[in-house]
Amino acid sequence: VDGKNAILIGNPCTNQLIAEVKNIDYESETCADFINDGETIVELYDNSDDEHVILLVMAKENDAYKKAGLFLKRWEEHLNEFKGNKVIIK
Repeated sequence: VDGKNAILIGNPCTNQLIAEVKNIDYESETCADFINDGETIVELYDNSDDEHVILLVMAKENDAYKKAGLFLKRWEEHLNEFKGNKVIIK
C-alpha cells in the first residue's frame, strides 16, 4: 500500500497487510490478542511516504465491523474518544 491512501479491514490474523502495518506475525497464535472480544479498533497511520494514510479497522468478530461503519459515518461526533491515532469502540 505504499504511495496510496488505504483502508484495511480485518485483523493481523486475517489480513497480511494489517499484520505488516502493526508489525505482528501474520496468522500467529497471538496475532489478535490485543483486540478484546466485542471491541472494534480504528487506527490511523501515516504511510511510509508521509503523503498518504492507512486506516485500520480491526475486530475479531464480523458483526463488530458494523460498529466501525456507524462510528466512522459520524466521526466528527466522536473526536473526544480518540486517544492519539486510535479509538476503541465497545
